[in-house]
Amino acid sequence: MTGSTQQVTPEIAVAAAGTSIVLLAPLPLFARWLQILPLGDATAAGIGVAIKPAKTWLVIFASLLTGLRR
Repeated sequence: MTGSTQQVTPEIAVAAAGTSIVLLAPLPLFARWLQILPLGDATAAGIGVAIKPAKTWLVIFASLLTGLRR
């Protein structure tokens, strides 16, 4: 986040913290994908990772976490 926090109210801070917790909770489920996908698509597919869904879910969660700021 960038910018001033001068106008942040406790309600906004609690909402941001709660949303962060909810969105960060499933990230450990993506640990396997994050370790295997850098090896390349062929290797990941050979290990049994469904490439397109894995990349799609990672982009969705990255987008949600990036767009979290109010």
